[in-house]
Amino acid sequence: MKVVTHIEDLPVLSQPVVTIGNFDGVHIGHQKLLKWVLGRKASHVVISFDKPTGFWLGRPEYRGEILPLETKWRIFDRLGFEYAVRLSFQEIQSLSAVEFLLQILHRMREPLLVVGEDFQFGRDRTGNISLLREWEKKYDFRLRVFPFVRKGKEVVSSTAVRHAVAEGNMEKVFRLLGRAFVYQGEVIEGDRIGRKIGFPTINIRLGTQVLPAEGVYATWTLTDDGWHPSMSYVGYRPTVEGKDLRLESHVLSGVPQVGKIVACAFVKKIREEKTFHNLEELQKALYNDRVKVLWTLRRYNLKKTMNGLEDRRLWL
Repeated sequence: MKVVTHIEDLPVLSQPVVTIGNFDGVHIGHQKLLKWVLGRKASHVVISFDKPTGFWLGRPEYRGEILPLETKWRIFDRLGFEYAVRLSFQEIQSLSAVEFLLQILHRMREPLLVVGEDFQFGRDRTGNISLLREWEKKYDFRLRVFPFVRKGKEVVSSTAVRHAVAEGNMEKVFRLLGRAFVYQGEVIEGDRIGRKIGFPTINIRLGTQVLPAEGVYATWTLTDDGWHPSMSYVGYRPTVEGKDLRLESHVLSGVPQVGKIVACAFVKKIREEKTFHNLEELQKALYNDRVKVLWTLRRYNLKKTMNGLEDRRLWL
């Protein structure tokens, strides 16, 4: 896949199929649209942003990215796109709706534009589906609008995924994404308290992804030597009077080979964060948690958890 940062860097394409969107999470609605695009006999182009527009616009419902920033582009490549345009939102946010459209059409002859039904574009989001339909003949392109995908009565959206992650509702996240939510981060030095009670952890630096709610989770942790069954914790460590929010992962299958970056696939929340009277009480609780995690991961094996996206190269 050829990745460019400006439309002008694309070759001139005749009748390509072009899709535009944030695609944060590449959830099941995105997947349906992207597979339709790739099913057309033409050149395939995906246009997206360096970070979701919610990040730049400071929307209150925005809680962070769903995917690590590089993973989305790796997934586009894995799906089979020939071209990807990685736009800087800061560079294009001042363009009017028609300026934005003409920039896209600049290197394309009679393209088919494929967008979701909530697609908006241009300065102050003044461009919408109605305008695109008005401009089809004027600017010589075709339009395909994809309807919302629903799970039950709920519309599948990146916002819905973020809310479910932030609530710790990993079963719902799985239904919306079609796989587990994965948090990726740099390995940092911890306080080594877990080692003292038989539960050494990998400490992960918090980044810009949406973070699951505080608690203990059944997870799969990806390190340099592959995926490992694990028990992960998000919280403030009140038992040891911790002050800062932490993400820690305890690998259940031994000592993994850990590099600079790891990733955690969150399967199910086991329990809420709790304050224990001492480390011995915490240790007993962790042994109970470990049993629940092992039973959970027997049901949610790695293949089911990642649903085809377990390749290490997508995440690290």
